[in-house]
Amino acid sequence: MNARAGFLLLGVLVACGDTSPGSDGAIDAEAEDAGEDAGPPACRTDDHPTPVSADCTVTINAGAELPVGDDEGGYILPDARRVTRVGAQIELPGFPMTVRPVPGTRFAIVSDGGVDDEVLSVIDVDTQTVVDQRLFRERPSEATFLGVAIPSDGSRVYVAGGGTNLVWVYDFDTATGQLTDREPIVLADLVADGYVSGIRLLSDDTTLVANLMFGAQIVLWDTETNAERARIPIPDESNLPYDLVITPDDATAFVSLWDASAVLAIDLEGGVVLDTIPVGKNPEGLAISPDGSTVVAADSDSDSLSVIDTGLRERTDQVFIAGESALRGSSPAAGRFAIDGSRFFVVNAGDNAIDVFDTSDWSRLGRIPTMWYPTDVAVLGDGRVLVLAGKHEGTGANDRPAENSILDLLGGSLSVIEEITDADLLRWDTEIAANNDRATRFTSVSCEGDAAFPIPRRGGGASEQIRHVILVVRENKTYDAYFGDLTDDEGNPYGNGDPNLTLIPRSEIEDVIPNTRRIARDFAMGDNYYSLAEQSVQGHIWTTWGRSTDFVERSWLSTWGRGYWSISPQGVRDTVGYPEEGSAFDYFEEQGVSLTNYGEIVSSRNVAPHPRYPGLVYNMGVADEERARWLERRWQESCQLTSFTYVLLPNDHTFGLAPGRPTPRSMMADNDYAVGIIADAISHSTFWPETVVFFIEDDPQNGGDHVDNHRAPLLVLSPWVKRGYVSSVHYNEASIFRTIQLILGLPEPLNQSWANASPMDDLFSATPDYTPYEAIERRWPEEINGEEGRMAAESLEWDWSKPDEQPGLGRMLWRHLRGSEPPWPVSRDEILEQLEEAWEDD
Repeated sequence: MNARAGFLLLGVLVACGDTSPGSDGAIDAEAEDAGEDAGPPACRTDDHPTPVSADCTVTINAGAELPVGDDEGGYILPDARRVTRVGAQIELPGFPMTVRPVPGTRFAIVSDGGVDDEVLSVIDVDTQTVVDQRLFRERPSEATFLGVAIPSDGSRVYVAGGGTNLVWVYDFDTATGQLTDREPIVLADLVADGYVSGIRLLSDDTTLVANLMFGAQIVLWDTETNAERARIPIPDESNLPYDLVITPDDATAFVSLWDASAVLAIDLEGGVVLDTIPVGKNPEGLAISPDGSTVVAADSDSDSLSVIDTGLRERTDQVFIAGESALRGSSPAAGRFAIDGSRFFVVNAGDNAIDVFDTSDWSRLGRIPTMWYPTDVAVLGDGRVLVLAGKHEGTGANDRPAENSILDLLGGSLSVIEEITDADLLRWDTEIAANNDRATRFTSVSCEGDAAFPIPRRGGGASEQIRHVILVVRENKTYDAYFGDLTDDEGNPYGNGDPNLTLIPRSEIEDVIPNTRRIARDFAMGDNYYSLAEQSVQGHIWTTWGRSTDFVERSWLSTWGRGYWSISPQGVRDTVGYPEEGSAFDYFEEQGVSLTNYGEIVSSRNVAPHPRYPGLVYNMGVADEERARWLERRWQESCQLTSFTYVLLPNDHTFGLAPGRPTPRSMMADNDYAVGIIADAISHSTFWPETVVFFIEDDPQNGGDHVDNHRAPLLVLSPWVKRGYVSSVHYNEASIFRTIQLILGLPEPLNQSWANASPMDDLFSATPDYTPYEAIERRWPEEINGEEGRMAAESLEWDWSKPDEQPGLGRMLWRHLRGSEPPWPVSRDEILEQLEEAWEDD
């Protein structure tokens, strides 16, 4: 299946989801799922065991409760890891992808592949300043992507235009660093036939070679005559040619295939593919040694480097970042040889590190710390190293959600590192390891006598107390959006919230989401929990993998920002969109865990969505209350509950102000009531004494937050959690999966993110409280959006069949729910920006 054809499975399921769900009897019988626990004929009960006290103590260790922010020369990230600042950082907008030094100058060019407005930047690496920029607005006709090519005299700059099908061309002033626009090169008419990714120049400095990723072609273009010289087809159009390098004699191009675990050797003169060289999964960046004898491919999903002999055109070595059998997650994305070829520097996006190898034997010499999510590296002739980071320090706080969404706050950086010694590499190696696994030391548990803790230690077998785990995934809210003004029953602040940032007016919030807030008060919640996604395309990856991959991080930006991917491939396709180790669904199924998938299409290749779940998959046309009642019957009447259950409740996403649809308040009230029904149903069932339920949001894009825009709600409901407890330990989706893995007694974490996460020990108790939850009846009435107004017209323009195809929905919801005027002074610059956007929209 190729990138241009769409994705049939998802299309079929979405189409099915748009129909009204049938009754439970739509399929002949409500047969029991394989491996499910069968209870008595009716499983609704209030007759729970008498609690037995057990003496276990959870100690929260130093540093565990640090929120996102500065930390003595470093920075605590939303994923609880720490980064060490090395060198000087130049903050940049968007998601910087590529850095290329301009030969013979003090300047470097940085390309951008961000979701919102993208920027091409010129950096003076001596003064660490931005000296020129080109803005590409968020529209399909303006974009940049991976490739940057510069002739040997530095007089011109070529930049890949991604789905615009263009190569942008600029004259470059080598004295001042200023760009002058020239006419771009057009390589295709349709996105499906183009998508310019990697580009290079032949040694004549006039012949440009470009990959067309969706068009599955290599184009040779004469920049002097502005004419095409040749097109070379790529075998199997689904292969997605990504990066390329060219041998010094201009004879052979090596092209990485993102979707084929291969690198092609292509005869540029003859226009034919010479060899298909097997490499690791999802090869991305390529580098060629100064003498042209070696090409190295960064195998982003296999966590390895494939070393290719250019003469033999075959892989001669595979160098693993952490070992062939190590858990995946380092995500090597790009690399560069030192000027003399003696060392190789590889970007490990998942480790926030640059690994340095001795090319004589490919032994690792050590590591260089980076800011969050490095994307590229360049090595200068004087020994300085330039490190590009896609996320820098994350978003930080968002106290202006009417003006800023999480996407507006994203940005990267370029670090300029002046000097690196071998002693530095060894010292940093140790520091990076401590930065990355710091969460594994957050808590410790001790028990007296024969007492057992509900979350076993590694290797301790399955939990003696908990046999059923339910993960309920809602849509798109920050912590402060729901809990900013939360108080206990005496009116005292409860959790770390900002009352000014509740998405729903404080006079209404207890009527719109009373169950969400009551569960937070009565059971366990977290106020230092973060969703590591910015949009649902990543969010559902994190809630089904507990990590992301470099393909996801680089592709979702243009999926949502410019619509170049018609339907998201992340987690749906069997090859490029899946991690090498598979999803949590796959892992649980392989380990013999009984599981049920209610509504999730992402990562479901081995565990399909349950066919009778109302709406089937993401479908906000079905009330969440109907879904919850269906689950209530399944648990209490059919007595069916697997060891792991995944539930999708999407309706607090809302339809915005789309005419004829339920209002945002109405949809959030529906979603909240469904949460209450689920909590009530499971706690009044025979399964309750052995069950834990996690309620999370798939991403935090709607609403502001005074700590970081990644902070999100976390509720944990079980007889085995501490009642009325707020955890401030730093957790995320990987922490949930680490906890589930230990509860289920699975032998190893699935990936590095799970392994480096802390189990959520402090939320749990060895002494149960079986008191059930009583759902609060829906308080906010059903309402329908009207036909009038600018927000209604804007909502009509959005595609509601897929998650998050509504850029600006978060800002709209804030302005609608809280009033159009923000609660802060609006600056002249903000007014001018709004006028400019309105003018362009018209």
